[in-house]
Parts: sequence; structure tokens; C-alpha cells
Amino acid sequence: MVNVKRRVLTFTAVNGTKLVLSYNPLTSFNWVLLTLVFADVISHDVDLYITRIR
Repeated sequence: MVNVKRRVLTFTAVNGTKLVLSYNPLTSFNWVLLTLVFADVISHDVDLYITRIR
């Protein structure tokens, strides 16, 4: 896994759900960590942070 970089992808599932997929190569055993999260979980926390700043 030489020169493999971390990636974050956002996409919409066939049912209309917005998702975020994170791809992280691990050095141990050349594994890859995939994390799939609902986009609104992330955006909800960001929205709370932004409203506190204002």
C-alpha cells in the first residue's frame, strides 16, 4: 500500500440518505479502515458549532 492516501467521500444512497465514507489505510497488516456515517450526524455538530460562534 505504497502512496495510498486517506480519502473522504460524500454520496447519496439509492434511498436518498446522504452518507460520508472515510477511507484510511493502516500500516498494520496493510489493512484499510472504512468508516460510514450519516452526513446529518456530522453536519448537526457543525451546525451547533457555527451557531455558537455567531
